[in-house]
Amino acid sequence: MANQSKYSSNPRQSLFRKILSGLFDGTIVTLFGAILSIIAVTSVLSSVPSFNESTDDIQTQVENIYGEYVSAKLAYFEADEHGVEVKTKLKDTTYVFERWIDKQISLSYSYDPTAFTEAGITIDTNLHPVASLENDEASYFFTTYNVEKNIKTDLYGAKTPLDYFKEEQLFKNVSQDNFLDEAGALPRLKTAKAIELYTAISKGEETDLYTKLSEGFDKINTNAFSLIRGYSVLIGYFDEYNAAYLSFAKIELGALLIIFAISFLLLIIGPQVFTPDHVTFGNLVTKTRRITSKGNNPSVGALVGRNVFALFRGALPFFIMGVVAFDFQVFLVPLFPIGSLMVNVLVAVVIALLVALLNSGFECFRKDHLSLEEIATRTELVTREMDFERKAEDGDVERGDQIGIDKESL
Repeated sequence: MANQSKYSSNPRQSLFRKILSGLFDGTIVTLFGAILSIIAVTSVLSSVPSFNESTDDIQTQVENIYGEYVSAKLAYFEADEHGVEVKTKLKDTTYVFERWIDKQISLSYSYDPTAFTEAGITIDTNLHPVASLENDEASYFFTTYNVEKNIKTDLYGAKTPLDYFKEEQLFKNVSQDNFLDEAGALPRLKTAKAIELYTAISKGEETDLYTKLSEGFDKINTNAFSLIRGYSVLIGYFDEYNAAYLSFAKIELGALLIIFAISFLLLIIGPQVFTPDHVTFGNLVTKTRRITSKGNNPSVGALVGRNVFALFRGALPFFIMGVVAFDFQVFLVPLFPIGSLMVNVLVAVVIALLVALLNSGFECFRKDHLSLEEIATRTELVTREMDFERKAEDGDVERGDQIGIDKESL
């Protein structure tokens, strides 16, 4: 039988028991480590000066970056409540578009209030500002901010910033038929178009005109984002932010490694050192033990080999602990280069998990369910029943010893 030791009447541990034993060990390491990680994040790390300095630097750079986007009327930069997670995305495209179009409608109203009144529409321009080059979200970046900051102004060529905005941005993304255009002035919506949009927005409707103008505004806004990313001051802020975040992540990674080491030493290695049979908690629960091919307790070398493989399996608890209590950035900390590729913590975790899966694959597909770990350390797991009858050929082993792997099977 595949699960029967050749030299002993005690059976090898079944595949189910192997999985259960490893699962139990992994679970208690994960839970214990996660609790320690949460304590570290909420209490311990806040007392570390370098951690607080990194956090403050991150917050400062977020504020600098956000402030630059506000200055460019591109205030869609978001950070979490702690200022340590930055996302570059449009905050709310519908809201931003309607804020822009509201000013456009007010501009049309200021030119022809009678037409609006006849349509039953009255607009308080004190509450709804009139569009101008100073407040218009679509044009401001290209006509004012971009010029002041000298950002790629060579794109304008011989055109004025306003003409560049009209010809290369607005009318390439939004039909000119919707606007009245006068030289030296910001284009304004035709009165009929403005009334149509006001009516649709007030009713919560999205007409074809509303959709086309919204899509055009988004394209203009995207173009502005692509230009501002090349702004040297903004690049500097990003570099400082990334440096501060890396320092922050390294401190968190150090804490995570210490916590994992404590959990592994206490819950995996500790029981093996202080129990006569060198068993783990998972072995105790499944009533199993590890023995050598001579029926003895594993040697120091075998125990070291066993725990090296356990470290590979520990990559999963390590990853879970990091995700639960720390920022995911800890897994992106660079470790060492291989050619042009930089290996980070996440890559190392994935490699460790692949080794663990390979080890488990041997267990599943071999008839005797021996893993790479057992083959390498010349050990196996057997049930911890008392006084098994030994069948060894040398005949000099006392009753009650347990035997493991048949060397010929290796």
